[in-house]
Amino acid sequence: MHELAIAESILDEAVAALPKNAETSVERLILIVGELSGVDKDALSFALPFAAEGTPLEGAEFEFETERAEAKCRTCGVGTDCEFPIAACAECGSLDVQVLGGKGLIIKSMELKNV
Repeated sequence: MHELAIAESILDEAVAALPKNAETSVERLILIVGELSGVDKDALSFALPFAAEGTPLEGAEFEFETERAEAKCRTCGVGTDCEFPIAACAECGSLDVQVLGGKGLIIKSMELKNV
């Protein structure tokens, strides 16, 4: 389950972003997960609370937003949504596409509270 390692990395980044020398915990963390990121949102949702134990994110609410997979066809130039695992042009069917979005895993925001 590589989502546990991903959860730990996300939490490391979130803790590093907290104000220094403040008694602060995270009430809510919003993540953007790309459709082409290879991350299983259900598994990540399960792993995050376990990884958060003993950190300022323990007890936090974790929310997810989806980054759509988008591509531009190098053959016909049309922009298109693409579906995992094959990014094909919806217009001409070419597989020669440049992926423009949907591969990210981003901390969008954190809601903090003083303890």
